[in-house]
Amino acid sequence: MLIVFLAGVALQNQVHWAIRFLWMSGDVPGFILLFVATAVGFIAGITVALLEKWRKTAVSDEKRSLPAEKSDTLTNDLCE
Repeated sequence: MLIVFLAGVALQNQVHWAIRFLWMSGDVPGFILLFVATAVGFIAGITVALLEKWRKTAVSDEKRSLPAEKSDTLTNDLCE
């Protein structure tokens, strides 16, 4: 089913688009542009999610290792 869907997208987006990026230029089919834009968005989303998870883990590890009174100060600093 996915292959049929991708084939339909590729067939409907065969128009070539003129692109220029820095010193490069050329004509690229629309389905390749869609694929590249989707891949870049997916990679950016995964990167942001992993960075957020890493940040939360680092903050909770730091908070766990601090004494109680310093932990409250850290929480207040992060909330502001």
